[in-house]
Amino acid sequence: MQDFTKINNKKRITSYEHLNKKYDLNFSDYNFGFDWEIFKDFVGDSYARYFTSPSFFKFVSAGRGTNKTLNHIAEKLFYACNFTDASSNILRRYANTHEDTTFGDKINVCNYLYDKYGIDLGPDNENEIIWPKNVKEGGEIVFPSVVRIAFAGYANGSKIMGKVGKGSGIITAWTDEMIHAEEKEILTDK
Repeated sequence: MQDFTKINNKKRITSYEHLNKKYDLNFSDYNFGFDWEIFKDFVGDSYARYFTSPSFFKFVSAGRGTNKTLNHIAEKLFYACNFTDASSNILRRYANTHEDTTFGDKINVCNYLYDKYGIDLGPDNENEIIWPKNVKEGGEIVFPSVVRIAFAGYANGSKIMGKVGKGSGIITAWTDEMIHAEEKEILTDK
């Protein structure tokens, strides 16, 4: 079996200083205590290769209960806390499904970060992070640095366009639960 730990290690992102140098994301003056070491501890070794890959497009295919969603949510929070030019879009097929999935998981991740590390990012935070009341039609979490984590659905493409570009560039767009399109949704040349 091939030893993948020795392949392309020079290209791996090994610190958030390296990440900032690579993408020029502008360090935030205050990261709420959510630093690189805590992020690495949160995602664990099993996802280290994935999150340190310099690849532009990344796909994760893994079984239920492997923390795919929670780790991606932690990544979006990490970027929002550490860089002033690092907004994210979290996408699902329909925006009204975020409430019981990614939005709920975002709250769970924030609760875990608070309980384990004392990092206060959740809806009742004292750090001036503004959370939406609900995300039935989309919505966004806005950090004091104007970095945003927006929730949107593919079903209404006009709500996705320009969703985050309000004072901060988009560093990631993540689709939770990719599914096959229904036949009527498939584009053809007919």
